[in-house]
Amino acid sequence: MEDFTPQEIAKALRLLRYAKGWTGRQVERESGVAANTFTAYQAMRRRPSLATVERLLIAMGCTWESLDLARALLREVNALDGCGATTVEIAGDGEREVQARLDQLQHSLASLRLAFKKLRK
Repeated sequence: MEDFTPQEIAKALRLLRYAKGWTGRQVERESGVAANTFTAYQAMRRRPSLATVERLLIAMGCTWESLDLARALLREVNALDGCGATTVEIAGDGEREVQARLDQLQHSLASLRLAFKKLRK
């Protein structure tokens, strides 16, 4: 598995927490990681150890694969954001490229929704 940057870990953990519908207090209760510490991880003010990331993932009913899926979705959103999809007019091949990116993002979102449905059970 490709290495995660600290920023990717922070954003992916935040996304997984949101998907789970949990507050910081719920993460604290289930993982034993203090809510303010988890908030610091999400804000990239502190860097969790791999063991702590794993403990957080397990507490949320996730795996490293879940974290990787969340990272992939975030990368898709960032790539889409940078390709000009928010502009009103897109000429020629650019329009097809944006539509292809949107299709990829919808596929990624559908996959992520399925994964998160499993998490909530």
